[in-house]
Amino acid sequence: EWSWPSFALACAGQTISSSYTNYGSQDMNLIPRGAFANTTTYKFANIVETPWEYLNIGVVKVNNIFKIVNDELGGVVIDSEGNDITNRVMASGYFGRALNLGHIGLIFDKAYIIREDTEEIVFSPWDQVMDAAIEDLESCLSIAESDNTIIFDGFNGVTLNSARIIELCNFLIAHYEAMQARDEDDVNNLVDWNKVKTHAQNGLTTRFEVMADGGDDWWSRILQRGQRPTSARTSQRLIKMMNPTKSDAEVPYPWPDGVNTLPQITDPDDARLDMDWGYYPSIPFPPERGYWYWSTYSYIRYEEYNLTGSNGPIPLYTPHENDLLYAEALIR
Repeated sequence: EWSWPSFALACAGQTISSSYTNYGSQDMNLIPRGAFANTTTYKFANIVETPWEYLNIGVVKVNNIFKIVNDELGGVVIDSEGNDITNRVMASGYFGRALNLGHIGLIFDKAYIIREDTEEIVFSPWDQVMDAAIEDLESCLSIAESDNTIIFDGFNGVTLNSARIIELCNFLIAHYEAMQARDEDDVNNLVDWNKVKTHAQNGLTTRFEVMADGGDDWWSRILQRGQRPTSARTSQRLIKMMNPTKSDAEVPYPWPDGVNTLPQITDPDDARLDMDWGYYPSIPFPPERGYWYWSTYSYIRYEEYNLTGSNGPIPLYTPHENDLLYAEALIR
């Protein structure tokens, strides 16, 4: 999980707030909102170019492997020790292609759905891209359920056995099915909430995380600068949402112009504010860029990541997220 587009999207969603230009954060944090600078000369075009390039490359790599397996190996893969690892190769391919397609569908309005046997490449709407990702996850899930010897060891510092693969596939099916909704109409007419419920019931029971390696290949910009109070703060909008009973005088939103700091919130409505956030009264952002960037709180739940030099676990998906999907499916 590198810099693009995670940091910019976190700012656009008013989770993280930063007036620095790095990674497009200043532009994506603007209030009122401005149109995205959709040009090839935009300084931070990487917000869209990098995920588009790398995620599609991931899809093509899997397709090439599948084509080799089918056309050159007769559908059977034998390792150097004579073991049949066809199921492992196919399951990991389906899983990897699903991750790439799913994230493409989450980010872009239209994209290509390319399989190893695709002859005509056309743009498809995001919900069809998400369906293709779910189809791959279902294929992976089917293989893992039929073969308990499968392992995935491509994630740094973690090896997944078939039971964990099954949990992760179920979670991701629920996740992609729910997250394809982009407005209330999609929530009511596009998402299959029974599908979300069924798969969330069989989803994650423990956290899925990979191990960072000091910033070489496996690292997270969100855990790094996103938890650095000199670089980013938690949006004041989120702080207000965490304290719905507090008066505007105690917890204002938006941050009032001309006010240089706010006192620490006493007895916050959401107790996590005292556990997972740090209070920093000095604001690092220039006021002339806009007071809407300002906040006295910064997220520190995973600050060990920074304290150890970008090492340690990167939590990607958690049982709590799985439970939220299940709860919403029950409500819907």
